Amino acid sequence: MLSLLGTYLWTVTKWRLQETPPVERRSPANIRLQLRNYGAFLRDRYFVGYMLTQGIMIAGIFAYVSGTPFIYQNICSPTSCLLEKAPVPSRKQQRTRNIKLRIVDWSLELSADQDTKLFRE
Repeated sequence: MLSLLGTYLWTVTKWRLQETPPVERRSPANIRLQLRNYGAFLRDRYFVGYMLTQGIMIAGIFAYVSGTPFIYQNICSPTSCLLEKAPVPSRKQQRTRNIKLRIVDWSLELSADQDTKLFRE
């Protein structure tokens, strides 16, 4: 679905949107002119204000996304938080879970027995 949307948007952009100036009025790439234009942008108080606002917003989002897991780990351990918010299972789900837990316990007991046999020999 996203690939179809991307293809559609690319097609519309490529064939429907025209370049702003016509070919004869376009200016060639000039590094000095570009640097002069950047200087004009950086002297414009409104542009710098918008630029700083956007930069601070992105930095805040980045700090939130990167710091949230550590805060949640310090507030409560991941297992206790998950168990507190877990939905209550039905009786059938409880029986299935108990059977699975018994199988896991049994396999852990077997591996523990094998480990102790290795250490005894």
